[in-house]
Amino acid sequence: MSLRKVTSHVEEPGPPEIPNETEEDWDAEPTVPTYNPNIHCENKPIIRSLQGAPPAARSAFREKERKPIMDIK
Repeated sequence: MSLRKVTSHVEEPGPPEIPNETEEDWDAEPTVPTYNPNIHCENKPIIRSLQGAPPAARSAFREKERKPIMDIK
């Protein structure tokens, strides 16, 4: 005797349809200049460090960076 499983095919509902239309237009956005961290750091009281330079050049760079900050205080 052979047993056979009987199943009925019931179609399951899929995810709801979401409209992909929007009024947002990214091409109409105003142009914004890119962020330049060097300009930001030059205008703020931040002591930067010089990477990959000889020790004498790094020391001179640090002194140059400290001078404007010391003049503020």
